[in-house]
Amino acid sequence: MTGLVVGRTSLDVQPCVEALDLLPWKWGRDDGLEVCSHIFEWPDEFPIKPVRDWVLDAAGPGVECPLTIIANLVPEQRIKKHSDYEYSSRLRVHVPLQTNPGVFFWEDGVPTHMEVGRAYGIDPQVPHSIYNGGYSNRIHMIFVLV
Repeated sequence: MTGLVVGRTSLDVQPCVEALDLLPWKWGRDDGLEVCSHIFEWPDEFPIKPVRDWVLDAAGPGVECPLTIIANLVPEQRIKKHSDYEYSSRLRVHVPLQTNPGVFFWEDGVPTHMEVGRAYGIDPQVPHSIYNGGYSNRIHMIFVLV
């Protein structure tokens, strides 16, 4: 795992957490099960800009964010081991909005629990998987950086 984004040790994500009900969740299918929903567009009133600005500031000059995703993984489900190659990005920043102690991001056989209010940089081309072994949804904002 690339680690925490350089900058402040925590983010104020509470406005985003409070606005989750505004999001138009559309469930995808994985092996016939409703597992994960991804949102690529959200209402104007969803307060994503301060978090995206913080991520870009922490990433440094010249970095752009062509895509922001909000992903919701339901309890007792997993996203199988995979790699992501969109935009030839070598860095994605995950900002958890909602999690539980049973959620783990696996990379190179090592589990990491991502805490709400922190930002985690990952190389999306390194194979990884996610498991939500808890009883509540795991919701992350994911910023694709180039």
